[in-house]
Amino acid sequence: MALLPAIASPMHGALVPIASQTVTGSSVATIAFNSIPQGYQDLRAVCYVRSTYSGADFFATNPNSNGSAICSFTHLFGNGSSASSDRGSSASFEWRDYVDARQTSGIFSSISVDILNYANTSTYKTAIGRNASDWNGGGFSHLTVNLFRSTSAITSLSFFGYNGNIAVGSQISLYGVRTVNQ
Repeated sequence: MALLPAIASPMHGALVPIASQTVTGSSVATIAFNSIPQGYQDLRAVCYVRSTYSGADFFATNPNSNGSAICSFTHLFGNGSSASSDRGSSASFEWRDYVDARQTSGIFSSISVDILNYANTSTYKTAIGRNASDWNGGGFSHLTVNLFRSTSAITSLSFFGYNGNIAVGSQISLYGVRTVNQ
């Protein structure tokens, strides 16, 4: 007897590839996913990214091209010797620092983003991001929780850096997370 017979299907929670984009040729300002299918429970974006900026740069995601301060965040940071946290609001989901042009070439940040209940039109959306990077032997990790303060379904996502472009070799893959009986 299964403990949770309603979700006993081996496909529940499976990741289904929706789209993937790799930066080739020259850097880009944004990587956008439009017309996101609305039939999944959650979304997951797996980001392998680097900034072209020669200074600290934040990586972010704009849901639905909202253009206004409609997201809020809580951020935890650690670098092996200290930890900190902060809270705030912005127009986008913030995933914080990512590897920039000052770091050894070929080093990229790994950022995993989960957007929960993205298609629901009666609740706000929560997004959780985990970010890990090596900065020439001195790395860091971030955990950020964002809230999209809108009941609109998320139909598009644009990924970008606040200060620089997304470097050649960067890749973002978007997945749908299957729901029960899907």
